Amino acid sequence: IVALAEPLFGLSIVGTGILRSAGDASAPVWIGLFCMLAVRVPLAYLFVHGLGWGLAGAWIAMDIDLALRGLLTVGRFFSGRWKSRAEIPA
Repeated sequence: IVALAEPLFGLSIVGTGILRSAGDASAPVWIGLFCMLAVRVPLAYLFVHGLGWGLAGAWIAMDIDLALRGLLTVGRFFSGRWKSRAEIPA
């Protein structure tokens, strides 16, 4: 189940490193917190208890979290908003 989210999770890992090295360390933290607390935990509860999917539901919730995290991180990079926080040497 998790193999489906791995490519986007890889983008998240790379994107997080890029943003941090550019001086925008807070964006990956907020993206991670949002995805964990507002996406993964509620969806896992819904899928496991509400829909009765059991452990597979928890893994599917993690897939959605990892995919969204990757998309948001890459979206932050391509938006260019990180450039205002970048430390450009003189």
